[in-house]
Parts: sequence; structure tokens; C-alpha cells
Amino acid sequence: MKIRPLVFFTSLILILAGCTKETDPPQKKDKGLTPGKNSPPGSFSVKVLNKSYNFAVIEWDPAIDPDNDTLYYTVYFNNEVIVKNIKVDTILKIENLSPEKKYTGKVEVTDRKSNPVEVLFSFNTSKYFLTFNKLYQIENSYASGFSIEKTSDGGYIVGSEATISDYAHSRWILKLDSLGYEQWHSTSSDYMSDQVRIKQTTDDGFILVDKAKLVKLDKSGKEVWRYPKDQNLNKYCSVIQTNDNNFLAIRTVYDGGQKVSVSKFDKDGGLMWEKFYKYLTRTGAQYIEKTPDGNFVILGTEGTLQEREDFFVLKINDNGDVLWKKSYSDPAYAFANQIKPASDNGFIICGTSMGVRDIVSVRILKIDSEGNLSWDKTFLWDDFKTKVFGIEQTTDGGYVFSGGNGYTPMTGLLVKLDPFGGFIWKKEFKPYYSDYTWIGCDVKQTFDGGLIMTGGKGSVWGNGPKENGLWVLKTDGSGNF
Repeated sequence: MKIRPLVFFTSLILILAGCTKETDPPQKKDKGLTPGKNSPPGSFSVKVLNKSYNFAVIEWDPAIDPDNDTLYYTVYFNNEVIVKNIKVDTILKIENLSPEKKYTGKVEVTDRKSNPVEVLFSFNTSKYFLTFNKLYQIENSYASGFSIEKTSDGGYIVGSEATISDYAHSRWILKLDSLGYEQWHSTSSDYMSDQVRIKQTTDDGFILVDKAKLVKLDKSGKEVWRYPKDQNLNKYCSVIQTNDNNFLAIRTVYDGGQKVSVSKFDKDGGLMWEKFYKYLTRTGAQYIEKTPDGNFVILGTEGTLQEREDFFVLKINDNGDVLWKKSYSDPAYAFANQIKPASDNGFIICGTSMGVRDIVSVRILKIDSEGNLSWDKTFLWDDFKTKVFGIEQTTDGGYVFSGGNGYTPMTGLLVKLDPFGGFIWKKEFKPYYSDYTWIGCDVKQTFDGGLIMTGGKGSVWGNGPKENGLWVLKTDGSGNF
């Protein structure tokens, strides 16, 4: 165990390892006071300012002595004296502790007559979390992670876009181990790969969409098949594996307006059927997710050419038959991002709303299993722009979302909400340079109860220090790393 005192306003050096002999407080001569009439120090308080899995920081307030005697503080920790005869008000850091363990101690204050007053304290250290903050670069080019998923081997798969050999919006798939080290990567210079969403399949391979096509990879990242086989841009934006090991992929089709397309593919990439859904002039798809009852929900936006756009959720079965559809009005212009299952068989939805003066705010909606609205929250921390891209329910019943805050520079954002959408905490990750942007595009809760977020770091103007790349941040359950 290591002790580190941190002193405000007064310099203090403590030598704890037996280098010097401990001495008793010096005694002053009693001038004009009757022996035995000396009063003990007044009461004081002790607070645990901070704690982690291996350290804690305590602070005590100054006691007031009625006789104006010099006061001396002694700290006991697990029944042992760890510091003695401190004369100043101190913050003390206690290090080299064990995770998930209860510790007790006390701070004792004495005056010149050794009249002791003590205050007890206790705390529990937290669970240990592996954390890392890594930037991955490819050919010194720009790259940005758009989706991240946990894999069956305890690692992660990241889908990203990159600039490869002058091909803008190329696809870059990165496989990481549990420590964040690269195991392999897969690249493709197909034109207009963008917003790459990837998921692991039951054969330990992967299925992805990249706003151009649907692609199946094996477990080492090698392409197995694609649809379509040519360079036609089919604009697939989300895919899910079905219970029969086939796939449902969604896209937006332009027909003078917009309509939603849902296509079912067999395990070898053969098109089984395609169905279309249109409710208003502009009906666009964004995300598909499996429901607890084996069906599927699709998140999108709808509107007319003249009016705003609203969120909608469409529930379909495995054959594409509509089970229900619900719309959620927005006074602004809505941009949908993700819909995820919740533990009560409902769903959590994230997106952004752009209102007057192009002010962009986060919008989070909770709906029940029938699509009825449970609650609807908006968040704006910058005067102009706060964005959300990914959301996930955590095991405590709350939610965490990732995004960005501000215009230029934009800071990476990680936010925790309670089960009813109430704000709990916010972590902002700020660029080192004024013309840089950091942004969090997707977030997942990890196997150990921590969080992992992917996104990108880059210069707005394409110059400055080389800090362009795919960003992966692994934190504890409270967003610390």
C-alpha cells in the first residue's frame, strides 16, 4: 500500500517507509492556563473524495481548538498508523489497494494535552476494468469507426470507412482482441463505401452493409460473397441475421420520393424476396433490429416534401408482413440513427433533431413492445450542436449513448442515462488542437461491464499534426479510463 499526501497551500513531505523514527507531538508550556482545564479539539469531518479499484482519496476539514492549541492529525488505516503528526489540512491518497474490498480507517486529531478526537471513515474499492484509448491508422489516411460489436472470442470487430489509395469512402474492417490489439484487418477500395455496419454471424464470420452493398466475410475477414456483384449502389444501410440463418437487409429506394425496401437473402447471398413500404412522400430506412419474439423492427424517418420529418418504427415478421407501425412527431427535422432492444421487451431509439437556426440536439425515445411512447428526452450541451450516433442499454437498466458536442472543434461524447431517461453523467473527450474533431459513432457495454466506443479523430482542414484515424476507447462502467 502506497500513501500519497496532496497538500493545498502548504508544502508537506511525508516519509512513511521507516526512514525516520516517529516522534510524539512537541509539548508547549502552559502559560496562564490551569492544569486539567484544557479543552479537546472541536469536531471535524472526513470525506472520501474519490476511489477506484486500487486507490482512494480522503480529505478532512480543519478542527477548531477552543484553546488555540496547535493540532496534530494522525491517520489510521486498517488498524495501522499510516501518517502521524500532520499539522496542516491535507488530502491523502492511499494507493496499491485491492479491487472490490472494504477498507476502514480513522483520522484522529490531538492538541498539546493529547486530548484526542477521532472520525471514522470507510469505503469499498471498485471492480477492476481493463481500459485503453487507441488510434488506428491506415496508410496515413483518414479513417473513422462507424460500428463496433463484441465477438465470440472476447474481442471486437469494427466497421469503418477510410481513404485508401485516393479512393474516398473505402471500407476498412478491423478485428481487435480483448486488449485492443489488432488481429487482422480487411480492406476494400469499392467506390462509396460509407457508414459501415458489421455484425458477427452464427458461423463466426461477419455480415456487413456499407451504404453500397451487402457483404459476407469469413472469420478471418476474407470476402465470401457480395450483393450486388457489380458496382451498383444499392444503398443498404442495416442488416440482421434471421432465426433461420438467412439475412434481412434494408435500404431506401428513390422513386421520385423515397420508400423503404426490405430484402431477404439466403446464407449464400441469394435474393429470396424484396418488399417495399411507403407511407409519406419521403419514407426512409435507417436501422433494423431483432425483437425478443423473433420478429423485427425497422427505424426510419418519414415526411412530405414541404414539411418536417418524423421518426417511425415498423414491426414486421420473418416474411415481411407488417405487424404494426408507429410514428413519433418531431417539431424539428428528424434524423434517425439506431433502435435497440430493452430489457422490458420494448425499445430505445436515438436520433438527432435539427430545429430553427440549424440547432441540432439529441433525441432519445423509449417505446414499449407495441410501439407506444414511454418517454421522450432531448439533450443539448452546446449552444449550436449536440449529436448522437449510437445507443445501448446497460445491465443496470439505464442507457449509454455516444456522439459529439460542438461545431469546430467537436468533442467526443459519452453519456449515461437512468432507466427513465434522466441524465446521470457525461464524459467529453476534447481534441488537443483547435481545428480537430473527435466523435463517437457507436458504443457497446463490454463483457466486464465496462464500455467501448468507436469513432474518429481528424483535422477539419486536413492539416496539422498526424492525429487522423479510427478511434477506439475502452472505459469502466462510468466512462473513466
